[in-house]
Amino acid sequence: MKKLKTLSANQPLASTHKKSQSLVCPHCGFIGKRAAGFANHLRACRRRHEDEPTPTPSPDEAASEQHERREEQQEQEEARARHANTIDILEDTIDILEDTRRLAGDQITLSLPIIVLSPECRMTESPEC
Repeated sequence: MKKLKTLSANQPLASTHKKSQSLVCPHCGFIGKRAAGFANHLRACRRRHEDEPTPTPSPDEAASEQHERREEQQEQEEARARHANTIDILEDTIDILEDTRRLAGDQITLSLPIIVLSPECRMTESPEC
């Protein structure tokens, strides 16, 4: 492939350039006016015409991404388990309070607040929730 004249990113071609000196894509004939835009076009055009293979992640990158996904999945499962455990504890507490009221012969009036967690608060344990 013929080496292209390099320009700074946004430097326009000089008005003295002839068409033969301008940046022309060897694949589709696109005439570039600025170096940065032409470089982006050339990279995409090479991929389209399979002159330049699409970059593939290295084995180390793929392994680290997979490891991160596994860690994230474990954290989500732990959060779900904590949430389920919290719900079980609340249900048990309510049952105990209702049993206590029944044993007291309805002499105790229970005023239980109704707590409804938003979906965001269910998955995160932030202090704002």
